[in-house]
Amino acid sequence: MKVIDTRRSVRTYLKKEVSNKDIDKILHSAMQAPSARNQQPWEFLVIKNQEKKELVSEKLKNISMAKNCDFLIVFMANKTNLFTEAMYPQDLASSITCAMLEARSRNIGSVWCGIYPNPERMKFVREIFALDNPLIEPFAVVCFGYPDKDDAFKYVNRYNKERVHYEVL
Repeated sequence: MKVIDTRRSVRTYLKKEVSNKDIDKILHSAMQAPSARNQQPWEFLVIKNQEKKELVSEKLKNISMAKNCDFLIVFMANKTNLFTEAMYPQDLASSITCAMLEARSRNIGSVWCGIYPNPERMKFVREIFALDNPLIEPFAVVCFGYPDKDDAFKYVNRYNKERVHYEVL
């Protein structure tokens, strides 16, 4: 599948706005992800404010590209009434993957910046975006925007048959 084969972490962006329609489609795809017992623990915070993007970029080195992207999505876990709390990291990871693949299908680049389970990063994201509900936990920040390089979606074959094992009967 071309979208999967050419999805890459894009860290540099054009100064070109992503439409609200495309942002909505990305969020729609994020919410189509599978989740344990269909608990759908996700919440999303879309950030377009340049000052907030710059602050995140300055304070969290793993998100230094945030200042140049068009928008961020803070993926968060809503821990209210979870059936299987231990599974929400997998649920959020699946949601992020779906969002990033949708973005790629629209020629929008993205990069996943980890927050969870680092307490310092989680605390900072909670503070900067005023996430005061203790049951809403920041999980990741994903930067989105149009890539500034023509080869941003270049295919690279990552298949390694040495990592594939079959059971022996």
